[in-house]
Formats: sequence, C-alpha cells, structure tokens
Amino acid sequence: METLINTFINIAQILFWFIIILTPLVVVHEMGHLLIARLFKVKIPEFAIGLPLTKHRIKFVWRKITWSIYPWLLGGFVRIFGDNDAIDEADYQNNLKNPNAKSDYIKQRTYELISNQDVEAVIIDNSLSYDSSWEWFCKAINQNQNLIELTSVEIRAIDPSIIKYKSLPQNLDASDPELLSKIKQLIISKLNTLKTLVEWEYEAIIEKQAKLARRETFYSKNLIQKTLIIFGGIIFNFVFAYLIFVIMFGIALPTNGNFGGSLPAVYTASGKPMFMNELKEYTQNSSSQRLSTGLYVQAVGENSLAKAAGIPKGSDIRKIGGDDVTNLNSFDDLRTILNKYKGQKFDVIGTFGSGEMESRKEVDGTKAGDGDLKLGIATGYRVKRIPRDFFNVFQLASQEMVDVTKGTFDGLGQIFSALNPAAKNRDALQAVSGPVGIGSISNKVFGEFGFNGILYLFAVLSISLAVLNMLPIPALDGGRFVIILLTAIIGKRNKKIESIVISLTFLLLMGISLLVAGADVLKFIIPK
Repeated sequence: METLINTFINIAQILFWFIIILTPLVVVHEMGHLLIARLFKVKIPEFAIGLPLTKHRIKFVWRKITWSIYPWLLGGFVRIFGDNDAIDEADYQNNLKNPNAKSDYIKQRTYELISNQDVEAVIIDNSLSYDSSWEWFCKAINQNQNLIELTSVEIRAIDPSIIKYKSLPQNLDASDPELLSKIKQLIISKLNTLKTLVEWEYEAIIEKQAKLARRETFYSKNLIQKTLIIFGGIIFNFVFAYLIFVIMFGIALPTNGNFGGSLPAVYTASGKPMFMNELKEYTQNSSSQRLSTGLYVQAVGENSLAKAAGIPKGSDIRKIGGDDVTNLNSFDDLRTILNKYKGQKFDVIGTFGSGEMESRKEVDGTKAGDGDLKLGIATGYRVKRIPRDFFNVFQLASQEMVDVTKGTFDGLGQIFSALNPAAKNRDALQAVSGPVGIGSISNKVFGEFGFNGILYLFAVLSISLAVLNMLPIPALDGGRFVIILLTAIIGKRNKKIESIVISLTFLLLMGISLLVAGADVLKFIIPK
C-alpha cells in the first residue's frame, strides 16, 4: 500500500513539473508569434493557454484579441488570421457575408436617413437632384415609416387612407382621379432609389472591410514579414533562455569578496565535468570556483569496477592508489594512473556520500578486461564560472547560449544517426524523453539543485524547443517556413496539398509523442 501511495505521489510530482516547466515555455513560444504578428498588423483571433479539449474556463477580449484559458494546461496556442485558411475563411464568410446582413443594413440605414433628415445629403453626394418631390417623399415616409419595409407590389395594394398626401409635390394635381396611383408610384420610385443608394453604400463598406481583412491576413504579408512571424516563437524561446542565463550569472556576481549563486550546470553545456586543460579554456573569460576537491563522479556504469567497489554517483575521488588526482590536466593523466594498478587491487580514497567523512573503497583491478584499466565512471572536476564584472555577465550568458545550443544540435544529430537502420550505436535514442520523462527529470533536478536547477532547466528546454521547431517538418515552424519559401519561388499556393501535408505530419508527430510518452511511463513503472 505504501509503495502504491509513493507511486501516485511521484506521478503527481512529475505531472506538476511537466505543467510548470513546459506550459510556460510553450506560452513564451506562442507569445513570440503573437507579438511579431501584431507588429506587422496581422489579426489575432485568439491566444490561449491550455488545449481546447473542453470548454474554456476564462475568456475575455482585450485589444481585439480573445484571450482564453482552458482546463487542460498542457501548452497553448495562438490563432493567426490567414494562417489556418479553413477556419479563418469560414469566420470571414460568417461575418461579412451573412445572408441577412445586407437587407438588415438597408432597412436600418433607410430608417436612419429619413429620421435624421439626411436624405438630401445622400442624394447630392450621388450627384442627383434633391427637388420638391424628394421633400414630400421624406415627409410622407416619416408619417408612414412602415412603407420602408414594403415591396413595390405591397405599396400598390395598400389602402388609400394609409398614405397621407397633404402638400403634394408640384408635379401632382390634387384633383387628378388617378392621384393615389401616382402617389404610390412616386413613393415606390423614390424609395427604390434611396434603397439602391444605401445598397451601394453597403457594398462600399463591405469592400472596405474585405480589403482591411485581407491586409490583416498572414498571407498578405511579404516574405520577410512572414518569415519573422513564423520564427517569432523560436526567437522568443532563445531570448527567454538568454535572459535566464543573464539572471543566473548576475546572481553569481562577486559581492564583498563572496560569491553569490551560480549556474547549477557547473560543467560544460554537454554535462561532462572537466579536467584542468578544459577548465582553463572554459573559464578564460571569467573567474572560476572549484566545487569538488577531487574527481567528481557524474555517472557509474553498470557492471563496472566502480560499481562493484561501491563507488556511487556523486562521489569525490582524491586519491587512486598512492596517486593524487585533484589536479589532473586531462583524461590521459587519469588513464596513465589507472594502468599502473592493472592486475592488482588498489584503494580509492575520497568521500562517497553527501556529508560523509573521507574514506576508502577497494577496487579489484584483477577483474579488468583487456586494454586499459577502466573504472567505468564519467568524471572530471566540478566547476562554476563567476563573472568578473557586470558586463562579463552578458558575455558569459552568450557563451552559455552558444554551448547549450551547440550541445542541443549535437544531441539531435546523434538521435537522427541512431535512427539509421545501419547504426551500431543507438544509445542516443535512450535519451529521448516525452512529457513524463521531462516531468521526471524536473523532479530530480529540483531534488538535487533546487530552484536554481529548475531555472537552468527552463533555459535548456527553451533552447531545445526552439531547435526542435527549426526542423523542416511541415507541422513545425521550420516546415512552415519551407512551405512559404517554396510558395514564394513558385508564385502560387496550393492550399489543399499544404493542408494535407501539415495535417499528416501533425498526426505523425502526435503519434510519435504518444509512443515516447508511453515509453516514458514504462521506464517509470518498470525501471531497469
């Protein structure tokens, strides 16, 4: 029962960190698209936090954008007008080409013109003559406003008593026996003329709205503007990561001779501890501080000599046999020392647990295989860079950006290489993590490094999200850019093919995501 409760607690922690880490990163990404789109005056129908799998919980309109929050807080999205043609075109048709919109406008506008006595201005604006017949018509219609809604046939059929025809226009004789017919004909003629003018006004307004709507669409922009909108999310993810590095290096500035905080990733961006030669190069533009006296054990291999000797991850090794290992220049120096003890048992001296005193572990070198003697550990010296001054903060943040980005591209390259059927090394595939894996990593990082670790993880994952979106896959930003570029070269869009390709690749990505998430769950439930 206790094991089951602990499992549920762990799952809850993983989901918590997944939402806390990934959702803000996706929101930052989508906000990048939004702000650059608005910079180029592209309409944004909606910006949302969460996925629209259910009805929104919060919804309001601000600056002509609908802002929504959905219960499923797993990311977010932004709708850019014209970027999703099927939805946006339907929305456009509903708003501008409502079948009742035209008739409603003509009726309401005609009432308005007659009530406000603006008919004369409309007649003159359309280069027509406003004579006494128009004056009489306006008075008659004001007394009988129901006539505006009637057709010509209905007007001809009305009872004579309904129409008040005092003060007749000059071209009508009150003694004429066919006066009523002429009055009806005059009303019909004037009313039809006025409705026609109002209809022209309506068409002009609609055309103006249509032109404005076209100017507000994504695809009305030039290639550079569309490219910046597409890469807006990537740009913002990089900027977000850079700001985090600036903050973290800023915290690490020396104060009154004491060092402040530091980046929890105290190794290189690839996560490997360094030897002295690497350390000199790594910290040439800054100060540095050693965090381990000896060799820090970052990882221990299965079935290794270190594992058999009881040397755990996180150990700090200061001596191997009788040799001091606190200032080795390179891994070759470590290899030379280890080979001295090949075929014999030797002691490893250091601290082998948090808060433990220095002790020793016996390693059985007689069990080593052919070749060099290997402990089976990933090791080096833990170190952090300390900025010399305020301006050095930005230099170090830039260098960290370069290192992490390069490491991300290298890792991505290793994953693609491992996907090759002929590949012999597929270890990179084991590093692929989905939502559950990211949540699990976040939980471990927080446990080991606290808030600083989570902050650094924000930056690393923000860069990873940016790099991932640069891939030329149609459902990602990089793929959308390729489509836009091809459209610019060809000079014509094929919306149908474009929509099919994007939809299929999106489904493929979703399928891969589900498989990776499933693998994460299995690794979590059935650990090796």
